[in-house]
Parts: sequence; structure tokens; C-alpha cells
Amino acid sequence: MRKKIQWNYKLKALLVATGILLLFSLFYHFTLSYSITTNTVDTKEFFSLDAYYDNAGIQFIVLYLFIILSWLLIFLVMNDLNIKIRLATHLLTLPLVVIYSKRVFYWLSEELGYGHLEGGGEIWDIFIPAFFYLVVFTFLHGVEYYFMSKVRLQEKNEFETDSLKYELKAIKAQLNPHFLYNVFNTINASVPKENETTREMIADLSDLFRYQLKASETDTVNLREEVEAVKTYLRLEQKRFGDRLKIHYDIDEDCLHQDIPPMLIQPLIENSIKHGISPKEEGGQVDLIIKKPNGQLEVSIMDTGVGIDDLDKALSKGFGLSHTKIRIEKFYNSKLDIKTNQPEGLIVKFKI
Repeated sequence: MRKKIQWNYKLKALLVATGILLLFSLFYHFTLSYSITTNTVDTKEFFSLDAYYDNAGIQFIVLYLFIILSWLLIFLVMNDLNIKIRLATHLLTLPLVVIYSKRVFYWLSEELGYGHLEGGGEIWDIFIPAFFYLVVFTFLHGVEYYFMSKVRLQEKNEFETDSLKYELKAIKAQLNPHFLYNVFNTINASVPKENETTREMIADLSDLFRYQLKASETDTVNLREEVEAVKTYLRLEQKRFGDRLKIHYDIDEDCLHQDIPPMLIQPLIENSIKHGISPKEEGGQVDLIIKKPNGQLEVSIMDTGVGIDDLDKALSKGFGLSHTKIRIEKFYNSKLDIKTNQPEGLIVKFKI
């Protein structure tokens, strides 16, 4: 949904910028034509034909096409890159647009029998396109900044609202945690020793509940704790699914000392089980991969479940997944990537 909104605002901003460019272009060529007809410029020095202003539309179209190419590069192809890199790209695209739009414009003018500036007057066909370029892209980046600020504010409000809901759920779940722990221990003690599997499941459930309660009371946990909680959760799910659920871990030991917000990974694992593996009759496999290439923690959850046809709607499937996406964006200015696994299933990945 956010990408669709971004696309809409970019198109609208481009249409407005087109209008700005058109108005400036008409004003510029009107000024030139007025100067020629009133003999306020030496046309013999600057023009090969007095009818130079007849090709006003050609220059506008050529410049506009080059600006469109720059827009596609900076606002679509490079959309996910850091804004500083995108702004720096203008140092390359600006001179290229000015130089090559001028060359193409002069070539078309000569081919069609129109005139163009010559000699010292050619400086205006460098200065004016450069001025147009700067005006258009200053406007486009300004609109983008305004839009992104508005989106961030909206997402912040949504995040705070979701956080309140999440805290309310945690409060409702707490009731009397010590009472629940005692009940778990009592049940565990009452189970005959020969039913060791049942005793282990009760112990795992108690540990998982204890971690989730801790997660509601602290801002960060050690990654090792989060991973252990995920493993506990998956052990319980394996008891439920049996041979239908296979688990694979690929976790670098040196990553486990890092602190992260609690419950950042587990909702993604739960999503893979609930929406990927569970609907599939033969089940599937879930891989948890945690690496640290180039000093940045990278977490990947891969499943071989049923997958999803519309990846844009994937983040709207359930509170946990959308909440995790917002948390990653808010705390790390990063994003949650979702793509199709091969031959089937999903890959959910984030870097922090």
C-alpha cells in the first residue's frame, strides 16, 4: 500500500513539475522572441536564423525527455538508496542533461531548418536548462521530503496505537504471572515420570511464557535470549506438527551477544508456521539464519510453505508481522524485505 501511495504522489509531483517547466520554457522563449522582434539583441551574432523562436517546443521536449530519464533513475531505480547518494547523483546527471539536451536540440534544429543560438549566445542554452533542471528537482525533492515526513508521522502514530494495544494484551495476559508459574510447576510435578515428553512440553511452555512476559517489561534483550525463546517455541510446534515441520538453524555464535528489541524474530517465525506451513498438507521446513556480514546483523527466515501471490499484501497478514515491520523502520531506519522462496514459500529478511 505504501509503495502504491508513493507511486501516486511521485506521478502527481512530476505532472506539477512538468507544468512548472512548461511555464518557464514559454516565458523564456517569449522573452527571446520579444528581444528579436524589437532588435534588443544582435541576432547576427547569436542566431543563424531570425526565426529561432519557432523551435521553442523542440527545446522544451528534448530537455523534458532528458529530465524524465533523470527522474526515472533517481526517484525509481535509486528510490531505496540513501538520500545523500541520490542527491549526489545530480552532480553527474545535471551536466549530462545540460550537455546532451543541448546537442540533441541543436542537431534537431539544423535537421528541421530552424535556427539556434551561436557563439557567445550558446551560454544561454547551458544556463537556462541547468536552471530549469535545478528548479524541477528542487521541487520534486521538496515534495518527497514533505510526503515522507507525513508518512513517518502517520506510521509513528499507528505504531504508538499498536504499542498500546500490544501492552494492553500483555496486561490482560499477565493476570497473575506467579500464579501461572506455580500452576505450570504443579502440573509438571503431577505428570508421571514416564511421560517425559509431556513434562518437557510443560517446561517449554512455562519458559516461553516467562520470556514473553519479560519482553513486555523491557526495551531490549540479548539476541541469545530471543533465539532460545524461538527454539522453545519451535520445539512446541514440532510436537504439534510432528514430521510435517522441519527446522534448520544457521546462526553465527558471534552474533548472539548483540542486544535487540524483544519479540523481533519470533512473530516472523510464527507467521511462517501459521500462514506458510500449517495450510500445507505435507508441511515444510523453516530456516532461521542469523549472520553478521560487514558488521551488520542480518536475520533471514525462510520457509517452504504455501507462499503468497500478492507480496504487497503480505505485511498486512496479521498483527505480528506488520508490527515487526514498523518497529524495524522506527528503531533502525531499515526495512522488512519479503520475497518468494524457490521453489515455493517465503523469505523474510531484515538488517539492523
